Amino acid sequence: MVAPPPPPRVAECRLQIEARVDRWYPLGDAAWIVVVEAVRVHAHPEIVAGPHHIDPRAWRPLIYNFRHYFELGRELGRTFRADTPGRCAGAEGGAGREPGGAAPGPRPTALRARPPGCPAS
Repeated sequence: MVAPPPPPRVAECRLQIEARVDRWYPLGDAAWIVVVEAVRVHAHPEIVAGPHHIDPRAWRPLIYNFRHYFELGRELGRTFRADTPGRCAGAEGGAGREPGGAAPGPRPTALRARPPGCPAS
């Protein structure tokens, strides 16, 4: 059996997730809640930071928020699950620093945990 061709994708979108609809629920008369299963992720090589990681500084998504479009701002912190290879909060040039090495302001307490193997700053 020959595999079907991949679905069409938008070339300008550097991160795409193929999903399969699992179930859906009506939400009033004009909206639906759709539950999907991610089946494949497509990432441009320039934003890949390891076999299972995306470099959030290289990926510049367009955020739609209350009828306005935004880009991401500086990194404010990271969760204890942020284990991107070679990136540690507070490390020179790593997460938690602005481009050029300028440190951001204090981070919220909930975001201070470091992933395993990251040195204290």
